[in-house]
Amino acid sequence: MGRPSPVDPTPAAAWLATAGGSAPFVGTAGGLWLLEGAWRDYLYLTGLNYALASLAFLGALHLGLALGAAARGFRQHGFWWVVPFLPAVAGLAALAGFVDYFWVVVLFLGAFLASHAADLRAVREGVAPAWYRTVRKWVTGVVLFWGGTFLVHAPVSVAG
Repeated sequence: MGRPSPVDPTPAAAWLATAGGSAPFVGTAGGLWLLEGAWRDYLYLTGLNYALASLAFLGALHLGLALGAAARGFRQHGFWWVVPFLPAVAGLAALAGFVDYFWVVVLFLGAFLASHAADLRAVREGVAPAWYRTVRKWVTGVVLFWGGTFLVHAPVSVAG
């Protein structure tokens, strides 16, 4: 008879990375509620830049999952080779600056939620470890809080 499994099989390092990656979302969103003037503008732009950079990171993560799955002999649909590039393309479109801040946040949230769906599929198909679903749900909750806060405090436009 083996030892009972831990209540939460998520590795401590994954939780630490989740907290570290989520902190800028929480910090910039919290700052928008607490600060005024130039600090609020600074936090808004910093939060947007971090959010868009995180899309590129998620794309790299998806590419790593696809490459790892291929190396383990998983037969994959072409979907897994397209998904890694969609977040970066969405981030590039937002950084182009031709839309209002409100729509930049909406574009980010759409790309982030599409990435979330891809992550859940990766866990379901055995491409990602089962604990990854738990971590991703926490990060998604934090990002939805961030997105709501940023939509409420959105300046009029990128140019303005």
